[in-house]
Order: sequence, then structure tokens, then C-alpha cells
Amino acid sequence: MYFNPVYIRPAANHMHNYSSLCLDDYAQLHHLLQQAQFEKEAAMYEEQQRRRIQRALFNLEVLTELHRRREQEERAIRAYYERKERERQEWLRRQQYLAALQEDFFNHRPTTYSKYHEDPFAHQQMRFATVPQDYEEDDEEEEDRSEQLADLVKLIFGAQSEQAKHENEPENEPEDEEDEDEDENEDFEYEEHEEKERASILKPSDAPTNDDYMDIQETHQEEQENIETPMDNAMVDMDESMDEDLPSLVEHPTEDIKSLVNELLETPENNEVSVFPEENPVKLAKYEALGRIEQELKDIRQKHEEHILHNTLDFPVSDGRLSSPDSLVATTANNRQFLGYEDEIMKILLKLDTIESDGDEDIRIERKNLVKQAEMMLETLDEYRQREWERVSSGSSSEDEFIDIEPLL
Repeated sequence: MYFNPVYIRPAANHMHNYSSLCLDDYAQLHHLLQQAQFEKEAAMYEEQQRRRIQRALFNLEVLTELHRRREQEERAIRAYYERKERERQEWLRRQQYLAALQEDFFNHRPTTYSKYHEDPFAHQQMRFATVPQDYEEDDEEEEDRSEQLADLVKLIFGAQSEQAKHENEPENEPEDEEDEDEDENEDFEYEEHEEKERASILKPSDAPTNDDYMDIQETHQEEQENIETPMDNAMVDMDESMDEDLPSLVEHPTEDIKSLVNELLETPENNEVSVFPEENPVKLAKYEALGRIEQELKDIRQKHEEHILHNTLDFPVSDGRLSSPDSLVATTANNRQFLGYEDEIMKILLKLDTIESDGDEDIRIERKNLVKQAEMMLETLDEYRQREWERVSSGSSSEDEFIDIEPLL
């Protein structure tokens, strides 16, 4: 049995009429895709360039803030040294005034200076030598007083004394002349004796003359010019320290600008957009300054503290007395190292004073810790200076007692 095939015709909605595409259509589609890709890459490049410029401007703001902060630190340090210079000038004026008074005293009393210059104990000999002369002056005053009383008695008994005097005048004239000659000889011998005693005190050979006094003054001036006083050493040392210790603001500002320009001219290696944190340049500059100051403080402590606190200090002496501990002068190498160490710590504190927290808790805590460290280092130096001053003062007091007892022995 045979069946006839049945043909089912599809519905019209299932049938699609595809139009044929030519080669030009495919080329146009490829061109559109390339144009879209190019526009996308151009937008990404523009965004990246905008980010690079923004980053460069941010770095420029940070560098400007760092430069401004270092200028502020330098102004604070310069003000500190100017104040020290004013104090030094005031001290120099006082020293010059005292030196002028001392020179005026020596110019008006060359004999006293020559005695003291040749023999420190000559003033004691002069004091003991003038005691008999004082007694003789008292005797002369008593004689004058007795003569005045005698004249008064003569005035009371006027007539009788005048008659007796006229009667005895021819007899007493030669005796009076002899007495006057004897008195003149005694006065001359007494003056010669005084000159010999003065010469023996001043010099063993001859008494000084006016030329000798001029020579003494000239030698005194030459000695004052040739003597290297602590004041001169302090001036030289403070000038050297001021020339050496003043810091520079920015070490190489032109190199920083060049690096910034080079960064702008560099081509990116990838097409990704660079992202950087939007931080405040002032805040970043403060963090950079705190980190730099912390490193400087560590370097200063490691460099100086180990050997400076084991050296001996010398304190100036004025009028035979030891000055206060704060009057330490850079006259020796140990004193210069000690004062230089103290100046460096003071510069650290001045730099920290230029940093303000402005409500930032992290900056405030970091600054407070650094200030505390620097103040502890200064307290250590003050305690060491006080101990050295007590040691020197105790030694000088024992030497003074020995000098006072030695003449008695």
C-alpha cells in the first residue's frame, strides 16, 4: 500500500528575507569601529594628561610649602643668632668699660701697678712700710698742737715773754741757725731714706723715674694687646659658629623644578589613568618637616652626646672670682663642642616652633614628642654644666685658701 507524501508549508511569519551585503558595507563598518576606538583612546589620553598636570601642580604646591617652611625655620634661627649677637655685643661693651676703668686706674697710679706687676705681695709690704710714716705724721701733728698752745700762752703772758725773748735773741741766734741746719739735714736724710725704701720695694737696683713709668705703661698696653683673652676667643668662635651653622633653605631648588618638568614631559607606559591621594600640601610639608627634624635629632645625639658629656669645661674668672655657670665662653675646644651641641639642640627647638598642628592630632602628638626629647637633652647639658662648675669652684676655693695661708707661713 502506498501513501502519498504530505507537504507542510511554513507560515509566513517564520520566513526571513535576508538582503545581501556587499564588500563596501563591511569596509564601512570596520572604519566606524576604528573611529570609535580612536575616540576612546583620545579621551583616555586627555584624562591622563589632565591627571599628570594636576599631579605636577600638586607637587609644585608641596615644594612651595617646603620652601616656605624652610625659609621660616631659617628666619627663626637667624633671629636666635641675632639675639645672641646682641647679648655678646653688650657683654663686650661691659668688658671694654671695665678695661678702660682698669687702664685709667693704672695710668694714674703707675707706681702701684709696677709694684703689683713685679711682686704680687708688694702691696702688703707697702702697707707695713707706711705704718711708721703714719706714726711720724701723728707725732708731727702733736708737736704742731703743742706749739699752738705755747703761742697762746705767750699771748696771755705777752709782756714778760717778749722781754725775755728780746734779751735772749743775740744769744740764741747761732743756736737757732744750727738747729735749722740740723733739721734740714734730718729732713734730707729722711727723704733719702724714704726714696731708698721705695726703690727697694719696687726694684732691687734703682728707683723708677718718669721714663720708667712711661715704659711700664707701654709694656702694659703691649701685654694687653698680645694677651689672648677669653673675650677675643669667644668673638672668633661665635663668628665661626655663625658662619658654619646657618642652614641653607633648599639644597637644589633648580633640580626639583627640572625633575618636575621632566615628569611632565615623560610619556606614560600604559593607558591606565593614574590616581594619587588628594592630600593637603601644607599637611604633607609638615609631615616631611617632622620626619626630617626627627632624623636630625637622632644624628645630633649619636654624634655628640657620647664624648661631650665626658669632657672638662673651663669657666672664666673675673676679679679673682669664678663667674656663673651660664657665662660659659668658647675659649677651649671642649667648651666649643659643648656650646655647639647646645646650639644645635636650640635650632631643633626653633624649627619645631615653626610647625603648628592646626587641629591635626597626629602632627600635635609627633611635635610634642620631639619637643620633649630636645628639652630632655638640654636638661642633661644643664646638669652636666652645673656639675662642672661646682667642681671648678671647689678647686678654686681651695687654691684661694692656700694662697691666703701661705704668706702667714
